[in-house]
Formats: sequence, C-alpha cells, structure tokens
Amino acid sequence: MALIKKFLKFLPFGIIIVLVFIFITNVVIYTTSRYSIYEKVVDVPKAQTGLILGAAVFSNGKLSPIFKNRVDKAIELYNAKKISKILV
Repeated sequence: MALIKKFLKFLPFGIIIVLVFIFITNVVIYTTSRYSIYEKVVDVPKAQTGLILGAAVFSNGKLSPIFKNRVDKAIELYNAKKISKILV
C-alpha cells in the first residue's frame, strides 16, 4: 500500500516530465525543419532525384491516401522539372 501511495505521489511529476519532453521535441523538430518545407512547387530547389517514402498499398493494389499524396507530389515535381528521377 505504501508503494502505491509513493507511486501516486510521483505520478503527476512523471506525466509533467513526459509532456515537457514531447513539447521540447516538437519545438526542436519544427525550428530545425521549417526551412525545408515548401508550400509551392516553384519554391522547391532542383534536385536530381525525388525520394518517395513508403506507406501502405492495399491488397487490391490501391494506394493508401498518404502514399497517393506522396506519389502525386513527386509527379508534380517531375512535371515541373524540379527532379529528373523518382525513387520509390
């Protein structure tokens, strides 16, 4: 019983530490990657190859919405002559 009381006493501190860690991690990721995120295709710098990271393909051969979006964006970059190859 004393062990449970001790655990419950420190539980809020543990939760706060985890939440602060998650917040700080998100801030670091956002601040270091915001310069590599582009809203418009014309803003993307030219590169030799575009890499499409994997996602689900359903058993009927249909792409998952996330994967379809990635493929569509790669095709858009290819058509805009921003990349000359697409690597899946």
